[in-house]
Amino acid sequence: MAEFSYSDSYRRFEWAVKRETRYVHNSAVQDFLAAVIDSSERRKDSIERGSILWRGQRGFEWRTENEGTEEEIEVEDAYGPERMVPKAEYVGDGRVNPRGIPCLYLASTQEAAVAEVRPWVGSYISLAQFKVMHDLTVVDCTKDKRLFPNWVLKKNPHDMPTEKREEIAWGEIGYAFSRPITPDEPVTEYAPTQVLAEVFRAHGFGGIVYRSLLGEGLNVALFNCKAAELINCGLYQVDAVQFEFEQCSNPYFVSKHYKQPQGKPEAEKQNTDNPPEE
Repeated sequence: MAEFSYSDSYRRFEWAVKRETRYVHNSAVQDFLAAVIDSSERRKDSIERGSILWRGQRGFEWRTENEGTEEEIEVEDAYGPERMVPKAEYVGDGRVNPRGIPCLYLASTQEAAVAEVRPWVGSYISLAQFKVMHDLTVVDCTKDKRLFPNWVLKKNPHDMPTEKREEIAWGEIGYAFSRPITPDEPVTEYAPTQVLAEVFRAHGFGGIVYRSLLGEGLNVALFNCKAAELINCGLYQVDAVQFEFEQCSNPYFVSKHYKQPQGKPEAEKQNTDNPPEE
């Protein structure tokens, strides 16, 4: 049975497919992917036929009301079925799919579906429900948490049990699928998760379940866009967007904007916590 060779096996894999060889894998990447497949058996889950999932798309189309009369007017309406299901010719790179190969991105809650399209206040969201058409076996990437600091990842692998190396690797995998990627980041940021998704697909999985870091609920990516069918769609407008944040490192201070205590060395003056001058 294949095992993860290092405590930082995922990070080594990530570097390799981003910076070395992406389509022809070296032996280290092949060993990592073999360990992923073997350990994915312990992370199998199922989505039952008839399950309802959500899909959001930012935007709307126009609908004509009272056509041909003096009261004719154009009003906003939800996207039609042809727009809510991805088509290969329009699909760009995503965290699960490469350009031109669509998959169906869904969510377990409408909150997660809306959050994943990153709307702003006042924007319109076409929000649809999809019904799963047959039982699906999926990889659940939510079972392992990413809780380990960098010093743990650098430990000698021989000092760490196999199970712990596996837990660390899958924690990193789960985070990689969940991590929000902004439009200004290069598409190479998607390379590791795209490779993993293709390996899962090749081994018979119907999709991937991963956390949403933007909204309450889980994300579900189905490899076959026909595995779930659109059953309804409505148009929603975003009333509010709430951000919660906390400071994660020490601030720095520009000394010329702060009062300088008498007699202190310059190095101490630059780190003073005195309030700025008015």
